[in-house]
Amino acid sequence: MSALANKILIVDDDAEVLIALERLLEDEGYCTATAWSGQEAISLLQAQPFDLVLLDRALPDVDSSEVLRKAQDRADLSCILLGGTEKNPASQAASSEAVCKWEHPEILNRVRNSLAPKKTGRLPAQLRHLA
Repeated sequence: MSALANKILIVDDDAEVLIALERLLEDEGYCTATAWSGQEAISLLQAQPFDLVLLDRALPDVDSSEVLRKAQDRADLSCILLGGTEKNPASQAASSEAVCKWEHPEILNRVRNSLAPKKTGRLPAQLRHLA
C-alpha cells in the first residue's frame, strides 16, 4: 500500500459487509478502517483523518445523519451512503442518494469519483502538506 493511498472509513453494523468492502477497497490500493457502530465511527473521525466515509444509512446505535454531520464538519471529507440489505445487486438502495452495499462496481465507481482530484487544481488532501 502506498503512503499516498486515500484513507477510507467503512461504517456498517454487518460484519459481512465490512469484510467485503474492506477487501474490495484494499485490493484497489486504498487504506481502510472499519467501524461497527455510529459511535465508533464518530470516535474514529475525531481521532484521525480520513478522505472518505462509506456510511450505512441504518445504524442501530446512532442515527446515520449524526455521523454524517460529524463527517461533514471536516470540509475535505466526502461521504457515500450505503443502503439496501440484500446481496442481490439489483435490489434498490434505501434512497436514490445511497448505493446498494452489495453493488461493488458502483461503490468503486463512486469512491473513485469522490476521491479524484477536482478540476479546480486543488491537490488531493494527502498532498496538500507538500505544496
